[in-house]
Amino acid sequence: MNRSSYRYVGQQELMDAAYREMLRLSTRYPYFGYRKIYDLMRGTWSISRERVRLIRRREGLQVVKNAGNASCWA
Repeated sequence: MNRSSYRYVGQQELMDAAYREMLRLSTRYPYFGYRKIYDLMRGTWSISRERVRLIRRREGLQVVKNAGNASCWA
């Protein structure tokens, strides 16, 4: 590995406003996946779908599965 690559410090802040907005939307809409969250953010934020996916993965956010009506099978 090159010495310059090893010493490189990224310029982008880890927890920026788009990151916080994505977390807020993910907690508000737990049934939405990363594509739907991206669609909600696309109008106001400049963020890629892949970044939304990676942030959700890093935070451990997953789509909540609907349990359905379990009483009808009993």
